[in-house]
Amino acid sequence: MPESQAMRCHPTRWGLVALALFGLTCGKSPTTAHGKRPVVVILFDALSSRHIHHLGYARETTPTLDHFAREGVSFARAFAPAPYTLASIPSLMTGTLPDRHKVVQSDRALGDSALTLAESLSAAGYQTFAAVANIQGGKRHGDDQGFEVFEELYRAEDAGAQPQMRIVPPTAFSEVIERWNNTRDNDRPPLYYLHVLQPHLPYAPPPPHRGLWLDPSYTGPFKDGLHADQMLDFVDRGGIMRVMDQPPEGKFGITREDQDALTALYDANIHYADRALSDMLAALDRGGILDEALVVITSDHGEAFWEHGRLAHNDDVFDEMLGVPLILHFPKDAEHPTGISTELVSTLDIMPTILAWLDLPLGSEVDGRPLPGFAEPQGPNRQLLVRSFHEDPTRGLRTATEKVIFEPARNGRPAESHAFDLATDPLERTNQRLKDASAGDALLQELKRRFAQLAALTDSSISVDAASDAESELIQDLGYTE
Repeated sequence: MPESQAMRCHPTRWGLVALALFGLTCGKSPTTAHGKRPVVVILFDALSSRHIHHLGYARETTPTLDHFAREGVSFARAFAPAPYTLASIPSLMTGTLPDRHKVVQSDRALGDSALTLAESLSAAGYQTFAAVANIQGGKRHGDDQGFEVFEELYRAEDAGAQPQMRIVPPTAFSEVIERWNNTRDNDRPPLYYLHVLQPHLPYAPPPPHRGLWLDPSYTGPFKDGLHADQMLDFVDRGGIMRVMDQPPEGKFGITREDQDALTALYDANIHYADRALSDMLAALDRGGILDEALVVITSDHGEAFWEHGRLAHNDDVFDEMLGVPLILHFPKDAEHPTGISTELVSTLDIMPTILAWLDLPLGSEVDGRPLPGFAEPQGPNRQLLVRSFHEDPTRGLRTATEKVIFEPARNGRPAESHAFDLATDPLERTNQRLKDASAGDALLQELKRRFAQLAALTDSSISVDAASDAESELIQDLGYTE
């Protein structure tokens, strides 16, 4: 097939056109069993695909990531199944939907019956390491399942009676990698899993990153980022922070300049994390791992900047809160595709892809599937189920060209259904059901049917104790409420 229609094979040059993995043959294909190669999964929290430079964002937020992606495959339409860490991390680890693993509220943790990526690789002889900077993806919710080493970096060492918590800088992770390199068992291949907090709130990158795009004359309320008190006030007011030319006195709103400042600081926080990625890759290289490993870089969810009137994540299932980068980088000696794929994929697919690449068995109750090029083509009819954080969540079903959303009655508002034609309305601006009450009916029925099936499943999650005072304070510092 012509180069314009297929992913090119390494080491040909990077193509920024949308390329498909279907029909790929490059000598030894990515589906070939690769033995016990190292596996590295790096996750940057709240990293929106809409703010990635090589995916079309104007600002050069991600120079390291862009360069790394040129040597592998970048999926331009990758989505998380939920816009919040608590549910999306267990989904990444197990390849299952949140409503299957049931870790959807803060009092739940992953049950022992769930089969995680770390458990699968451990059974295959891997030594499994994890370092986590977000408490919502830590031991408290069972995300350590299967890891031999699991470091909760936010738990600061303290000689006092009360444990101390901290916001972890991304620069901490290269030191962690160096330590693992020096202490791991060289007779076993490693799995390294690194959950970096940035660019997540509070959007407070240090110089010189902070000044990259922030107007130096800005002196508004977000000059030092969006912090816990502001975020919690925002949550208390229903998650709506209106952008106005001049907010009325006493009304909860911000100016266009405030909006620009927050976006600039978020982008700078991405750049901060990207610089740390450079150090992490260098540490992997010094450990003799980088050239040998399958490296996956992704996020747990996206981030909204008022596309639908909301900021940050958790609340709804529009694409801005769900779209994430997904990049695969292959061992140096393995022939592989390069380029950007526009196939519709999910972070649910990461676990099945890694197991397929290593020729390891996949459990039967997995909602993800190996990415295109690692198994049979996924076909044009892929459907992604998504949900919000609410106990009675906003639910969505997305295909390559259509999307429906059902919002239950909440906060005095009646239930509402949405249908979008993504081919003509990729930003989900026009609800087709306002013009045609039957628009999207078939997909809405499928949405309800599938969520009803998931609701009927036995709850295999386990309950967890309430967060300690120190944990609650850190959770609030990250803009969450229990």
